[in-house]
Amino acid sequence: MARRTIAGLPRSGYFTLLSASLGALILCLLTSSAGAAQESDAIVRLRSAFAALNGKNISPMVTLFAPEGEIRVLPANTQVKGTDAIRSFFQRQVDLNGNWDISNYQANGDRVTFHKSYQNDSTPASVGRVEYAVDVTMRDGQIQSFVMTTAPESMAKLQAATNQAPAATSQSSLPKTGGPPLPLILVAATGLVVVGAGLRHVRR
Repeated sequence: MARRTIAGLPRSGYFTLLSASLGALILCLLTSSAGAAQESDAIVRLRSAFAALNGKNISPMVTLFAPEGEIRVLPANTQVKGTDAIRSFFQRQVDLNGNWDISNYQANGDRVTFHKSYQNDSTPASVGRVEYAVDVTMRDGQIQSFVMTTAPESMAKLQAATNQAPAATSQSSLPKTGGPPLPLILVAATGLVVVGAGLRHVRR
């Protein structure tokens, strides 16, 4: 009597191999899902905070920062540190009708990276939206550092717009911090004008 085979294997061996393959696939999917769920919590919270900013509500973003958290804008290397300064930073952007378009979230342990496209009422028309690569470090669910690196193309447009602006206008647009004046391109790109108690936390 001929022995029944499937794909050249005895039926029993074929089904054993199939069961093992399915088991490995299910285990792989479960492991991947668990890892994705663990990494995505920070992304979900950041996405929610940016949505709130676009709705002119700064509280979710501000409370996401640790008390010692900081924002750094590169290549200007300007730092905004501490709760009061960070609140003033985002309030100024909301006052300038800032708009945040966030994409390409990637999570890796305590780090989340994404692309930020931003514009506010002080952004020169010739510049349009300013593009950033953002690198966020979180610990225990709170932001420790928020580093925004301006894309080279956006920097070139901002610099060109600054060179065309009258010197008097440039100087009058800058906050008084007691140190070197912030470049107009930084004010236009990020709305980085802080007031009151937060002013002293802006460092060069």
